[in-house]
Amino acid sequence: MDEKQSPSTQPPPQPYYEDEINLVDIFNVLWRQRYFIFLCTVFFVIIAICYVYIKTPLYEISAQITPKIRGYSNTGEPVTKLSSHDIAAWFSEGAYRELFDNDDLELPLFKARVISKTKSVQVFSFTEEPSEGVKNLDH
Repeated sequence: MDEKQSPSTQPPPQPYYEDEINLVDIFNVLWRQRYFIFLCTVFFVIIAICYVYIKTPLYEISAQITPKIRGYSNTGEPVTKLSSHDIAAWFSEGAYRELFDNDDLELPLFKARVISKTKSVQVFSFTEEPSEGVKNLDH
């Protein structure tokens, strides 16, 4: 006896998927679009060059602050009045603005971070003129 499955019990045919990538087709598409790719590249290079010449450079001036040691604890650890985290928070919260007397001037922006594995704080000022940044940090 020849057993045949009925059409309803046969699995549906699976679609054929080609797993290989034809590099020749990819290069043909790129070659046909070469003028568009070239023009886009030239356009963005021109935009970048214009931005570089128009934008005013910012200079980063930095200083390092280490809290003064008042004495030593019973375990021999140095004791300070302010911790390095207190100093960094003082800059981050903008409390340094009290040091600048003149309200007419635009106050400089300072950023501070605690240097890992040390008790020092690094303070940054970003200005358009390096001498101005040095003057602000000296202040």
